[in-house]
Amino acid sequence: MKKLLFIGLLLPLVLWAQNERTDLSTYGIGATIGTHSELQIEKMEQRESDLKTTEVRIYLSNQERIDLIQLKKPMTIAVTRAQFGKMFSQKHKGIKLKALVRTANEFLIQRTYDSDGRSIYKFLILRVIKGKEYMIESTEVSDESTCRQMFDLAKTIR
Repeated sequence: MKKLLFIGLLLPLVLWAQNERTDLSTYGIGATIGTHSELQIEKMEQRESDLKTTEVRIYLSNQERIDLIQLKKPMTIAVTRAQFGKMFSQKHKGIKLKALVRTANEFLIQRTYDSDGRSIYKFLILRVIKGKEYMIESTEVSDESTCRQMFDLAKTIR
């Protein structure tokens, strides 16, 4: 009986810990973002994007940022995906682009500069949330593992 009582009390705590999410509706977007064990959300702010749509900037404990930008025509997921596909098919003077992750709606990119061999990393996720199209992107990060952690966190936005 004690085991059942213990399990009955522990199970809700485990489920709560796994489902801890931060609501983004306060910032004009009907979505949530999960938690990451190593990256904490320091603050968030809403602003108007360069596309004249809602943008939420998510500032992280590692001093990096994830941007969540609403897309509206003519800048749609299909157009954005095509632009990234074109970017990988062209040669770029002075840099090499490598897709570390390339799916229909997710890109993790390594950009290496010929001049000094330095690499930077950036990700882009295209997602439909409650009928609206969004682009989720990172700042340019100098460490691949940090960018992958941010990428994992960004994939929890839904």
